Amino acid sequence: MSSGERSRIPIRSITLLDDQINNCFDLAERNTLFAKKAAVLTRHSFFEDAKDILSKLRAINSKYDPRLSAWIMFAEGQIEHFETLNIIRARDKFVRAHLISQVAKDRELASATSAWLAHCEFVDGRLPDAAGYLAKAFNWSRELKGDARGRACMVLADGFNMAGDTITAKHWYSVARACAVEAGDIAMQNVMLFNSAAFHVAHLTLTDCVSTVTAEELKRTKLEVASASNLNAALGITSLPSMLPIMLAEVLVIEKEWSRAERDFSLHLPQLAAEGQSKQTHKIIAQRAWCRANIGDSDGAHRDVQAASASSSEKSDCDDLSVLHYRLAAASAILNEPELHEHHRVIADGYLVEFRGQQSNIRRLFTPIANSAQE
Repeated sequence: MSSGERSRIPIRSITLLDDQINNCFDLAERNTLFAKKAAVLTRHSFFEDAKDILSKLRAINSKYDPRLSAWIMFAEGQIEHFETLNIIRARDKFVRAHLISQVAKDRELASATSAWLAHCEFVDGRLPDAAGYLAKAFNWSRELKGDARGRACMVLADGFNMAGDTITAKHWYSVARACAVEAGDIAMQNVMLFNSAAFHVAHLTLTDCVSTVTAEELKRTKLEVASASNLNAALGITSLPSMLPIMLAEVLVIEKEWSRAERDFSLHLPQLAAEGQSKQTHKIIAQRAWCRANIGDSDGAHRDVQAASASSSEKSDCDDLSVLHYRLAAASAILNEPELHEHHRVIADGYLVEFRGQQSNIRRLFTPIANSAQE
């Protein structure tokens, strides 16, 4: 989307960069500022504007200036991440930008790429690698402001959120938010709201599978999802449009609003794979199976149980797989298939044990980094 097509609220981070560009008379530095602007435009879903800038910079960078080349690759990595959430391609761009930034002695970019690589490794479950990059990001961004420090704080917050330490997570989201406010980066504030809501929905969904969700937890999470949805709409963010509706449908499942949840899952499921979220689809199909079983749609529930059972465990996270099999077990019980119920229950329990181990590893790896970052 072009920035000329929408501008619902002022975006201070873009305005600040425009001021720097207009007051810069060093050609090399000015080009680098344009590459930085492309990255910021991307985070606000101005993909076409960002691509246009990068295309022009590629054309004039015939001698492959290291610093400019690295910033271009960093912005391209942002596009891979925000437009389609393609972690593999984004990570490849970030790795190359990270290596060149160190050769070019660009501390700002080295710290920013470290933070983003920490995010990529964390999302892919490579916790030791995520911790290594995170330590670099905090070390190199001590005297810097902007994306690097805020992104590193957000990875810490996401990690503690996933580990179940919501108090520590809340602290680091607060620090990340302060960095974003100072930099005028409302896109990062939007991502923080989204991430926090997503982790809380995931936590409540798993809790709903094994015990009872409290009314207070449910109310707080619904408010978070609503806030994320409202800010997303205010900013006109167009990337990953099915994610928030799917999250809202998962909340409906916890509320036992089976028919509404089933309708919303069916409406938005087809988009997930197109948005790079294919590893989520089988968990959502399992959730829909549980809904259909509860509303008496036995044929639909049977189809969903079979489809979700065909999922590849290598592509999903342990907590998602645990939810998948718990929902299939519950649906199978309603469908009067006790053997299938027991089969999925045993698998779900195994993934839950593995997930608890991952939570312990996150706390072990991230706590020393958090302590050092506060010194």
